[in-house]
Amino acid sequence: LTTKVGLTRNLRNLKWFEDVDMDQFFPRSYDLADPDELYDYVDDFKMTAAENILKLFVRDGPQMKDCQGRDIGAGNYGTCVQLALLVLD
Repeated sequence: LTTKVGLTRNLRNLKWFEDVDMDQFFPRSYDLADPDELYDYVDDFKMTAAENILKLFVRDGPQMKDCQGRDIGAGNYGTCVQLALLVLD
C-alpha cells in the first residue's frame, strides 16, 4: 500500500518509462507539503475559479448569482468578470 502522495509521485515518474500522460487517467493531485506543489495548487484553484466565473457570465450575464444563489447585482458582475480575466491573463 502507499499514500496518495506516494501514488501521485509514482504516476508522475511513469512518463520516464512509458509514453503516458497521467492527467489523462488520474485526477489532479498535489503534495501540499511541497512548496512548489502548493503554489501549483493555489494557481490551479485560482484558474478554475476564474474560469467558472466567466462561464457563469456567458451563461447568465448580468443576472449572475453568487455561490449561495444571491444576485451579484448589475454593478458588481463587471468587477467579478474583470478580476477573473486578470487571473487568466
